[in-house]
Amino acid sequence: MRNAVLAWKDHGDEELDVLFAGLLAERIICVLKNILSTDVQVCVVPAPSSPKSVQSRGRAHMNILSIRIVQQINAYTQEQGSNCRAHMCPCLHIDAKIRKSVTASHRKERAERLSKGLLYEPQHAGDAEGSKRCTIILDDIVTSGATLRACVRLLRSRGEHVLAAFTLSDADRHTPDNAYYA
Repeated sequence: MRNAVLAWKDHGDEELDVLFAGLLAERIICVLKNILSTDVQVCVVPAPSSPKSVQSRGRAHMNILSIRIVQQINAYTQEQGSNCRAHMCPCLHIDAKIRKSVTASHRKERAERLSKGLLYEPQHAGDAEGSKRCTIILDDIVTSGATLRACVRLLRSRGEHVLAAFTLSDADRHTPDNAYYA
């Protein structure tokens, strides 16, 4: 799975957008089924890529996946008769002056770079209010967990209720079989 995700994001295997979005949406719906049956607004936040990565790939791959996942969540909640609605909220960005966090060799270095370069843009956070809103974060591959931890920390510092984070794969080949991955 890790190799497929790397090929998809780094080599333009755009035909996998639909497949990966479907897998991740299915897992999200399965895990959050009870939440999705309520009157909550779900803010889907894609983990950001560096501007340099977006430029070299020619696209913000997690934004594309997030849009498709939001559509699938909304189709599910509408079919279920729920008032829950999902929205893509691209409110996190990486400062162009900061090197990619994945180029850092250790977890501590990655966390340091992200703490300096992860930016929150409230105008892209959506407009649902307080207790009627929850946030989920989407990322492609977890390597050290530094990106997800930094995203959660920043979103919570801005008052977001971060409910969960979902990824397509884990770079650690020793992940327990019972871990939640699409």
